[in-house]
Amino acid sequence: VAVSTNKEVDGHIPNYPSLPPQLVCQLHNLTMHADVETDEVYAQMTLQPLNAQEQKEAYLPAELGTPSKQPTNYVCKTLTASDTNTHGGFSVPRRAPEKVFPPLDFSQQPPAQELIARDLHGNEWKFRHIFRGEFRNGLEV
Repeated sequence: VAVSTNKEVDGHIPNYPSLPPQLVCQLHNLTMHADVETDEVYAQMTLQPLNAQEQKEAYLPAELGTPSKQPTNYVCKTLTASDTNTHGGFSVPRRAPEKVFPPLDFSQQPPAQELIARDLHGNEWKFRHIFRGEFRNGLEV
C-alpha cells in the first residue's frame, strides 16, 4: 500500500476498514526478473482491481483462459560432477528434452539442433542438443 500511494512506511500497518479482505484483480504486464547480486528470482506485475460486474464478466475457468506464451513443460536436473565431461555436455534421459525442446530431425546424422536461451539477466546461452543414443531410446546430450 505504501508503494502504491508513494508514501513512506512509518513502522505501522495502515488500517483500511472499508477495504475488503480479498481484492479480485486482473493481471497485466507480468515480467520475470533476477536480482543481479543474489540471483533471487522475482516477478514484477501490475494488478488491476475489478469491480463486482467486471468480476462476473472476467471470470473464466483456467481451461478457457488465454493460453500462456511460456512453455508449461519443464524438466529439472541437479547437475553433478558425473554429469559433466570433457566436451562440456551433460546427459539426460531422452524423455526429458522430448518434453521441452522442438523435435529432432532423425534424418540428419547425427540428429542435432542449436538452442538459444536467455536468462533473467539477459545473458544469452547457446546449447547444442544432440542425440547420442542407440535405437532412439538412449540419452540426449
